[in-house]
Amino acid sequence: MPAPSILDLPLVFWAVAMGLFGTATGSFVNVVAHRVPLGRSLMGRSHCPACGHTIGPIEILPVVGWVILRGRCRACKGPIAWRYPAVELLTGLTWAISTWFIGMRWELPAHLWFVSMTTALILTDLDTHRLPNRVVYPGTVVGTALLVGGAIASGTADRLGWALLGGIVYFSFMLLLALAVPGGFGFGDVKLSFLLGLFVAFQVTEPLVGPGLALGSVGVAIFGAFFLGGLVAIGLLIARRRGRKDQLAFGPAMILASWVATLWGSDLLRAYLG
Repeated sequence: MPAPSILDLPLVFWAVAMGLFGTATGSFVNVVAHRVPLGRSLMGRSHCPACGHTIGPIEILPVVGWVILRGRCRACKGPIAWRYPAVELLTGLTWAISTWFIGMRWELPAHLWFVSMTTALILTDLDTHRLPNRVVYPGTVVGTALLVGGAIASGTADRLGWALLGGIVYFSFMLLLALAVPGGFGFGDVKLSFLLGLFVAFQVTEPLVGPGLALGSVGVAIFGAFFLGGLVAIGLLIARRRGRKDQLAFGPAMILASWVATLWGSDLLRAYLG
C-alpha cells in the first residue's frame, strides 16, 4: 500500500493554507503598487513614508502587524492606511478561492501569480491611471511561462492554442477600440488584455475546452469589464465624484471581470445561452 502523500490532505486545508500564504504575498503586492509608480527599487525593507522608520519583524506581519499597531506607526504615531491590510486580505482571499476551484494542480501556480500581479495593477491604475510596463511586461512573460509549463505537466496542453487565440482576440479588440476612440482607453489596457484573454480562454476548471467555450468566455470577460466600468462611472457621476470629461481607470474593471470569467466564464456563458 503506497504511503499517503501530503497532497492527499483535504482541499479545504490547502485553500486555507494558500490563503495564509496569499496574505503574505499581499505585503509584496503593496510594495510593488507603492514603489513601481515612483520608479523605486523593489529591494530593501519597508519603512514609514512619514518618518522613515524601518518596519520591524512584528510590524510587517500581514494584517496582524497592522492590528497590533492599531493602524499607526510605532515611531511617529502617524496613521497607516487601512488599504495595506485590505490588500493583504484580498490577495489571501483570491489565493484561497483559486485553490478551492482549481485544486492542487500544476496550473495553480500560474493562477496565483495571475491574481497577485493583477491586484498590484488594480492599485497602480486607481492611484495613477497607469498600468506600468514594469509590471505588465514581466508579469505577462512569467504568467505565460507558468501557464504553459503547468498545462504541459498536467496534460492539458491541448487547450493552449485556444488560450493563445483568446489572448489575441482580447488584445485585438482593445487595440481597435483604442484606435477608434482616441483618449478613451489607454494603451496600458491594450497591453494587459493579452494576458487576461490568455487566462480566461484557458478555462482551467473545465474538463474540455474548444473554440466556442474559450472565445465565449473571453466575450464574458469583455462584457463584464464594460458592465462593471459603466456601473462605476454612473455611480461616480451620481455622487458627483467625477465629471463627464474626467478620466476613469478601466484596468480594475477589466481585471475583476477576468477573475470571474477565468473560473466561471463557461458557467455564465451557458446560463446566458440557456
